[in-house]
Amino acid sequence: MTQVEEDIVGYLLDHPEAKDTLDGIVRWWVMEQRIRREMLQVEQAIGELVQRGWLLERESADAQVHYRLNPAKTEEIAAALGRGAEP
Repeated sequence: MTQVEEDIVGYLLDHPEAKDTLDGIVRWWVMEQRIRREMLQVEQAIGELVQRGWLLERESADAQVHYRLNPAKTEEIAAALGRGAEP
């Protein structure tokens, strides 16, 4: 089964009454499944980057967590990316 086929039937398992056009299936069904998959991968990547100390996390007053570059790690990150020192 292809990834697109999995995306379509996965969406339908979550929304068994759904029906749509080709355009709607691409825009909503397939993209929703891909966004869900990507969200998990991004969440894991952020966790790893926080563990390395490359990202700093801060909870705001509304309980949302915000992430930003750790300026103390700029040279280390640039070296890991093969970029050398950034100005």
